[in-house]
Amino acid sequence: MSPRTVVAVLAALVLAVGLPRGAGPAATAAPPPTRPVTADQPKEPQPAKGERWRERGTVVRVVDGDTVDLQIGAQVQRVRMNGIQAPEKRWCGGKRATQALAALLPKGTEVRLASRRAKSGNNVTGVWRLKRTVHVQVDGRWTDIAPDLLAKGLVFPFPFIGEDVHNDEYLALAWRASEQGVGLYDPQLCGRSGGAAGQRLRLEVVPDGPAGDSAGEFVMVFNGGTTAVDLSGWMVQDTSPLNAWYFPKGAVVRPDDYVVVFSGEGKRGRAPDGSKDPRFFHTGASQRWNDTSADIAFLFDDTGKGLTGNLRAWHIVTPE
Repeated sequence: MSPRTVVAVLAALVLAVGLPRGAGPAATAAPPPTRPVTADQPKEPQPAKGERWRERGTVVRVVDGDTVDLQIGAQVQRVRMNGIQAPEKRWCGGKRATQALAALLPKGTEVRLASRRAKSGNNVTGVWRLKRTVHVQVDGRWTDIAPDLLAKGLVFPFPFIGEDVHNDEYLALAWRASEQGVGLYDPQLCGRSGGAAGQRLRLEVVPDGPAGDSAGEFVMVFNGGTTAVDLSGWMVQDTSPLNAWYFPKGAVVRPDDYVVVFSGEGKRGRAPDGSKDPRFFHTGASQRWNDTSADIAFLFDDTGKGLTGNLRAWHIVTPE
């Protein structure tokens, strides 16, 4: 057998059975080709189903618990986060929400935005605000920051019309936080409210009303406790703080009874049939309960420390 043949035979045996331990260094296989990850190519999932990636930017400042100013190209653009509602700064929990968002979005943080519609936005405050789902990089992946705020009870869910991709997810997170009594769902977060602490209150909303129009919409506050609750200074609102309505002085819900707050015009203490009834109130058209998509009713007490006190009850309005 020629030397060349011997070498070929030995090579075949090594490939078949491998080298024994200690017989020599093992052959090192060439590493598989890799795709380098660069700063503009993070490991990223696609945005939520129904959304598309939109702008990139860096944080200039946090305005409040759900709004941020971003440097996008040569412009500073205000962005309103999709699907959440933070309390106003002076309201119960407002400062906490702002601080929490600032901790997630320090100045200079790179963010990536997503939305269902490219032109989603509003100018309620006189400044155009893009409506976007805000993502930051966590372990190299673009991650939506809203779920963390919702799970900790730092913000409320806000079911947006037109930007509804996350509505169910966000509502579920908020409901879980509510059941755990964390953050805004702690009934004594901003102090006790007189003798009403511990009283069992419940909300129900009729988004169409007897007349089938918005003026006939109403929300009912039920008192399942054994003592009356003074509602003076308490607040009812839908998902927007702009639609806040405060109970007048002397408003009371008796034990095992209710009061009704209509969205339309009317006289305090008058039922729809014209009869006198101290349980009926009218907001003057400040509430608008959505009946084509999810909406929320909130009831806040009055702790005497600001424009709102603690959240005492909430109700999700869902379309039929």
